[in-house]
Amino acid sequence: TQAIQQLAAPIFADQSGDEALKRFDRRQIAYHTELWRLLAEAGLIGVALVEEHGGSGLGFTELCAVFEEQGRHVAALPLLATVVLGALPIAQFGSEAQRARWLPGVARGEVLLSGALCYPEAGGHADRLPRASADGALWRLDGTLDRVPYSLEAAAIVVPAQADDGATHVFLVPADTAGLTRERQLGTNHEPVDTLEFTAVKVAAADLLGKPGEGACIAEWIGARAATALGFIQLGVLSDALR
Repeated sequence: TQAIQQLAAPIFADQSGDEALKRFDRRQIAYHTELWRLLAEAGLIGVALVEEHGGSGLGFTELCAVFEEQGRHVAALPLLATVVLGALPIAQFGSEAQRARWLPGVARGEVLLSGALCYPEAGGHADRLPRASADGALWRLDGTLDRVPYSLEAAAIVVPAQADDGATHVFLVPADTAGLTRERQLGTNHEPVDTLEFTAVKVAAADLLGKPGEGACIAEWIGARAATALGFIQLGVLSDALR
């Protein structure tokens, strides 16, 4: 962990000056793209992904060291969205085809992902979930999903949805799927936490993450890691403020 932090610290320090923050605050950039590129080149975006998919083969603890540096330099990055809400669930619960399709691009810094920004105390998912109904060999999604960071930049989104029988399913939905509308919303830190509208969105059975009915456990798994990552970001913010 210390080695990862020592690798990340100078990259963040070099790229997180006042000018980059001003460009973000003026909404000239959605995130710090050059910093993102350098983190990818250093293997820090894929630090918790296996080497088979372009990662470093380390773990979530090492990833949290990167989040702490992000907080220390208040850098606007889609790291939580892409890695914790997107890539890690795919790595843990996805099929081999899903992992091979999405994870190498994430590790290279070329593909952004997202998902519902949710917390364990909220039941593991956002307050509102789209409805999932079987439609032949497909699934149909209708409704709204809140708090989805960087959805406009994401190539695919991890979407929890609730079926008529009350079971939760989690789908990996490509962002260009017909019937999916993404609306930009900004949080108090100016980072996007978007709202998604699903209107007769059709997804294949192969887009299911994990097994049918496992969605509540998957969402809880994601929520626990999202809360932990946010905690390390705040640890970085506060430690530098005290310094």
